[in-house]
Amino acid sequence: MRRPEDDQGAAGGPRDFHARALVTGASGFIGGAVTRVLLGRGHAVRVLLRPGTAPNVPDASGLEIVRGDLRDARAVRTAAEDCAAIFHAGGCTRFRPAPPSSTP
Repeated sequence: MRRPEDDQGAAGGPRDFHARALVTGASGFIGGAVTRVLLGRGHAVRVLLRPGTAPNVPDASGLEIVRGDLRDARAVRTAAEDCAAIFHAGGCTRFRPAPPSSTP
C-alpha cells in the first residue's frame, strides 16, 4: 500500500522528478500556459510546432522545438520519442488536408 511519506523527498517536500515532456499546441493560450508551468517546475520541454509559428512563452531558449504538423503521424511519433509525458493542447482551427507523410 502506498503511503503519503513515499512521495516525500529528503527535505519533506515532493520528490524531484524532472522528465522530458512533449507539449502540442504550445503556440496557443493553453499549450503556452502548460509549457510555462512545466519549464517553471524544471522539466525538459519539447514542443511540436507548425512551421512559421512561435511558442507562447516569454523566453523560448529553454525549449526544444520540433517542427511538424499534428496531422502527420510521423512528425508526432518523432516529437514524442523519449518523452515521459505528452500534453496534447493542439487542435485544428480550420480544415486543411493533411500534409504528405513518407510513412503512415
